[in-house]
Amino acid sequence: GAMEDTQNACQEDEIMKKSWSRNVKRMVLVAGLTLALSCTAYADETTFVAGTSVNGLGISNMTVEQATQHIADFYASDYKLTIKEKGGKTEVISGPEIGYSVGLPEGCLQQILDQQNASGRISGPDADNKHRADMTGSFDSAALDAKIGSLNAIGGSSIVTTADAYVSGYQEGQPFTIVPEVRGNNVDREKTAQVIRDAAARGETEVDLEAAGCYYTPSVTKDDETLKNLCDTMNRYRNATINYVFGDVKEPLTGETICSWMTGSQGTAVILDQEKVTAFVAGLA
Repeated sequence: GAMEDTQNACQEDEIMKKSWSRNVKRMVLVAGLTLALSCTAYADETTFVAGTSVNGLGISNMTVEQATQHIADFYASDYKLTIKEKGGKTEVISGPEIGYSVGLPEGCLQQILDQQNASGRISGPDADNKHRADMTGSFDSAALDAKIGSLNAIGGSSIVTTADAYVSGYQEGQPFTIVPEVRGNNVDREKTAQVIRDAAARGETEVDLEAAGCYYTPSVTKDDETLKNLCDTMNRYRNATINYVFGDVKEPLTGETICSWMTGSQGTAVILDQEKVTAFVAGLA
């Protein structure tokens, strides 16, 4: 009887040890899971969800401080402003060339993170985690203006100057004709410079000079009705004769003479060679 009691007691002790061991393991496992979950939750709450970007720059899984530094570093070293020009040409101004740096509005990144946390930290293709923010770019103005001045769009050798259509100058025995407009690729220098300065100040990465209206365009074209009428009128003068009468003296002024004074047109007005007109009048005196 005593021996059985001893064996039973030993078995109970063994069972209790195993049970205690299992309980301890379970407690450690639960504690470990809790710790892991709390760490994950802590990490999640302080970092941006996957797929987050600001103005096209990715900041996934970064803290606010890391994202702030990442954005600052990117614009200081990797910022590039691509200038799109006529004919598919592009030129690039890089951040280091103009001492570029950028700043986001105060609290902007923290606000994005707070919104993500409040909405359940949704990520993936269906989540809209692309954000836009008004950035303030700072740069060396003199360096930027020097770079703008060196652009091919402003001082390049392949620039063709835009010109209005006009009536050709006088050629003996030849009718007046309309010379078509020239659609060139020269820009309004000051407007172009301001468009580029504004884009850099906003931290934009691309500016389209044509879309921004930087190129000069003809104001008078070959199809302009006023210009056509002017050309017709100038040609009618060729067949006209005007007689100037001074006392008993009649001085004929032929259309060919009148036309020889015409050096063409500007806009929709005839340009006369004033010296020739003055010389004719002086000859009448």
